[in-house]
Amino acid sequence: MPHPKSSGNLTRNTAMMAVRMFVTMGTTLYVSRVVLRQLGVADFGVYSVVWGLALMSAFFNASVVAASQRYLNVELGARGERGLGEVFAACCATVVIFIGIVIAAAETLGLWYMDSCLVVPPGREADARVLFQMSLAVVALDMLRIPYNSLIVAYERFTFYAYVSFFEAALKLAVALGLTLAPGDKLLTYGGLLIGVSAVNLAAYALYCRRNMPGVHFSLRASGAKVREVLRFSGWNVLTSLSDMCYQQGSALVVNAFFGVTINATLGIMNQVKTAVFSFTRSLQTAGSPQMVKEIARDDYAAFSATFLNISRLSYLFVLYLGLVLWVSGEYVLRLWLGELPPLAVPFLRLLLIFCLIDSLVGPLWTSMQAVGRIAAYQIVTSSVWLLCLPLTWLAFRGGLPPYSVYGVMIAINAALLGVRLWYLRRYCRIPIGVYMRDVAGRMAVVTVAGAAAATGVAALTPAGLPTLLASTAAQTVAIAATSYAMGIIPRRRHH
Repeated sequence: MPHPKSSGNLTRNTAMMAVRMFVTMGTTLYVSRVVLRQLGVADFGVYSVVWGLALMSAFFNASVVAASQRYLNVELGARGERGLGEVFAACCATVVIFIGIVIAAAETLGLWYMDSCLVVPPGREADARVLFQMSLAVVALDMLRIPYNSLIVAYERFTFYAYVSFFEAALKLAVALGLTLAPGDKLLTYGGLLIGVSAVNLAAYALYCRRNMPGVHFSLRASGAKVREVLRFSGWNVLTSLSDMCYQQGSALVVNAFFGVTINATLGIMNQVKTAVFSFTRSLQTAGSPQMVKEIARDDYAAFSATFLNISRLSYLFVLYLGLVLWVSGEYVLRLWLGELPPLAVPFLRLLLIFCLIDSLVGPLWTSMQAVGRIAAYQIVTSSVWLLCLPLTWLAFRGGLPPYSVYGVMIAINAALLGVRLWYLRRYCRIPIGVYMRDVAGRMAVVTVAGAAAATGVAALTPAGLPTLLASTAAQTVAIAATSYAMGIIPRRRHH
């Protein structure tokens, strides 16, 4: 089997990931609506809280995914396929170890929380415990898929990655619609069917890898040294995942303590917006990550620099485009979506968009440090600084600042951390800060001014509502595309 081309096809990969994101997001929203109707409010609430309790372990997944993708990409970039089987086996062993940790924690702390703290409707306690075990089965099956997922990303087989996601979305849709025909207790039926979806999905990944990547198969026969290396790398990433979870959940608790559940509802809506916006940048960054890691593994820092700068600029452009739409027409879009605006939604939204713009530049910087593998000090510093969000938010509220200042604190911390990350980039990835400021920050500033001027200028001349949304979006599209092309931000196809 041929080695994947080092240059890859960033445009095609990004397009496939974007289509995948649109399809899965749309299907997920529709499936939630169907399941709510079929289960009813009470059973859907039981499903949400019990399933969510088990899925809290998902922060482990991101850590193991990052480690698996990093080591498989490094092996492909540095030595080709010669040692890939051993690295894959080490990834499999790491996943099995984390599954053991998750199950042990769930069967002790999780069950204790269910019995002591979780409130479920009377008579549903036994069903909730069964559903909890079903959710653990789904967690385990999804974690077993991580090595195969990482291998497919390492080989840049994004077409299959997208198609299997479409297949999974179709299965979940079929399961939701099939509930209309299910007799008896639909809650447990739904849990059992979701186990089937995860099992079929795992089988599809394993079969594809077995047929298209000979010599690589599930195995726990890996060297202890390699397993410890992957475990160490995963462990440092767990630190970041934990800090992210702490500041996100902790901020919600601080907001609740000062302003009550009404503002929590607004914050919850903003978190959904943030998830949707980040889906775009993650699609692009996932498509470009294999190239960056392989280029570092080959010590090709010139190619790495070009890929990194392109992904950084394109990530920002994705968020800028969506952000300007919501900045100009956010109130109209929120009313269209929700029907009724939650309190302070517009100032919350605008500060959130500024945060997302800064954060769009963070992903490529994080991937760069993952590629070089020097993450211990980096993770300790960035995780510790992120946790400052909690006391600073408390102090802001204590000083009388409004509830949306929670995003003001996050913007300040993220901007400060961007400087820290650029220092690590210069030290370990050989990209001078001046080059980044010129080729990324400077060019993005010009495009931002052009796009914002076009969008706000047209919005001031058109009636509010749908006309403003359509006209300003068209104006910013032309302005951003023209400015990006003129400045060479959009990668141009080379002809040989």
